[in-house]
Amino acid sequence: MIEKSLAWRIYRPDQPERVSLIFGTIHLAISDDRISDYLAKAITPYDEVYTETELSDEGSAYLNRHIMIDRAVWHEHLDRRRYDKMRRIFQKTYQVDIEQYRFIRPLLVMSLFYQSPLFGLGRGEKLDQLIHRYALEQGKKVGGIESIYDQVKIMNQIPLSYDFDQMIKWSKHVTKVNQKLKKLIRYYLQQDIAALYRYSSRSLGSHRALLLHDRNQLMADRISEIHDRQPAFFSFGAGHLAGAQGVLALLKHNKYIVKSHNL
Repeated sequence: MIEKSLAWRIYRPDQPERVSLIFGTIHLAISDDRISDYLAKAITPYDEVYTETELSDEGSAYLNRHIMIDRAVWHEHLDRRRYDKMRRIFQKTYQVDIEQYRFIRPLLVMSLFYQSPLFGLGRGEKLDQLIHRYALEQGKKVGGIESIYDQVKIMNQIPLSYDFDQMIKWSKHVTKVNQKLKKLIRYYLQQDIAALYRYSSRSLGSHRALLLHDRNQLMADRISEIHDRQPAFFSFGAGHLAGAQGVLALLKHNKYIVKSHNL
């Protein structure tokens, strides 16, 4: 059983002094002083800091162009009655009016639900953004483990029908979904990366290989490439850490020593 830890040190056996640090994030705003204090200090020794994907203005602009859809597409997938019912449910539960966001893919709209006061996380910076800001404030070189082009390529392989199916399921089982999301947040705060992996793996269904396993391999290869050039600080979703095909296991397979690092 893998240890409960969000932070991991990696190094080659023949170069124990060249240590990179991996930190598992959650793509939410987490108001936890222990985590934010740790990150501010953990970034300091490194000249280069990498988040899951690049968070530059240029990268964001490119992503935004590819998540936009015609507003009429929503009603090609949802009849008016179902749409109106969903709109009421999400507005009441999460204080999010989906009518305001019909110009983007539903999967991106649903990500707004996580910011609801219902989950007690506040509306501050997501951890990825916090790390990016800390790095810039400390004058670090910043980048993405995955390129924005990688992520858009993956997104384009997911049909829009999947987005709408997921949104319909969410609206039908909103109480159960909320319970699962609260459990996910609890797993994260407990640093239970094995439970986070199981949650991610189950929730992705038929897209598990595309969204989890393939990306794990890409990230492990990229981390190895960067580390062999210069040790760095890496951060990405904690659901990618554990598992037989997780990033940590892939790095071990690539002859790295992998050790947990206490917060």
